[in-house]
Amino acid sequence: MCCLFFRVKHFTDPYELPNIPQIQLENPSKVLEDALEEAKQSRLFYRARFIPINELFSQEELKDLLREFNAATHDKETLNLINLRAILYNLNFDQTGISDFDFFNLKRRRN
Repeated sequence: MCCLFFRVKHFTDPYELPNIPQIQLENPSKVLEDALEEAKQSRLFYRARFIPINELFSQEELKDLLREFNAATHDKETLNLINLRAILYNLNFDQTGISDFDFFNLKRRRN
C-alpha cells in the first residue's frame, strides 16, 4: 500500500492585481535623445583621447578642423586655450559644461 501525502493549500483565493494607475512618459523620444546626448557629452574627453581622429570626424570635418587650426595657430602648430575655444565655437561644438580645467587635463594626458 502506498501512502500519498498531499500538501494543503493555504491560499486558495484567486490573486487579484490591485488597481495601479498607468504610468507613461510624456515624450519618450525626447527623454531618450537627452540621455544619449548626456552619455555622449560625458564620454567626450575619453573619445578625444583614445579614438583615432579619422574615426571621430568625416573627411569634410577634418578639412574644416585643419583650416581652423591653421588660422588659429598661424602655422606655428601650437595652440592656446583661447584659440582652442574659438576653433570649437567656429565649428559649432557645444562647449557647455566643459571647463578650462577639463581642457588642461586633456592636454596633460596627451603629453
